[in-house]
Amino acid sequence: MDSDIIKFKNNRKFLKTLIKANKDIIVPRIDIFGMKDYDKNSWRGERTKPNQNQLKMMDNNDWENVDYIPKDKEGKIYHYENYLKNENNEYEINKNNLNYVVPLDSVGGAVLLVKSIIFKQGIMFPTSYIVGTTWDRIEGYDGIETEGICYMAKSLGYSCWGMPNLYALHAGT
Repeated sequence: MDSDIIKFKNNRKFLKTLIKANKDIIVPRIDIFGMKDYDKNSWRGERTKPNQNQLKMMDNNDWENVDYIPKDKEGKIYHYENYLKNENNEYEINKNNLNYVVPLDSVGGAVLLVKSIIFKQGIMFPTSYIVGTTWDRIEGYDGIETEGICYMAKSLGYSCWGMPNLYALHAGT
């Protein structure tokens, strides 16, 4: 948990609700004053991939000239804000269900609950980009830190989840 988390929705039930979900890796929604989906590292869907020239530079460890930055693919990504915008009536149907969970491909780290067995099996927060890594390349093009933990955990059969109706308030900057 970040040290600048200042409030929890349903504070008496917050931790119990995360634990009761019994998910491998799970995150609540993080709000910051005026923004109801602050931690954009919690998502599922598709992200961009480097083009062939950028991949070739990565394969040659020419990182100084690689001009690629991973981004969300428009219309093919899910953040908590999609839920809050009531896409497909998902919010209207589930808004009163504090235990409602959604699958995620990536998690943020402002508040994060991970089963200890996952760390005991060697999964960690990657310090380099791991998605797109090959034996010839030192690192990949996406999936660093909290975003990368889901990629790594998935290879061992674990999954990542989010609770959009359970949220914590992050202090403003």
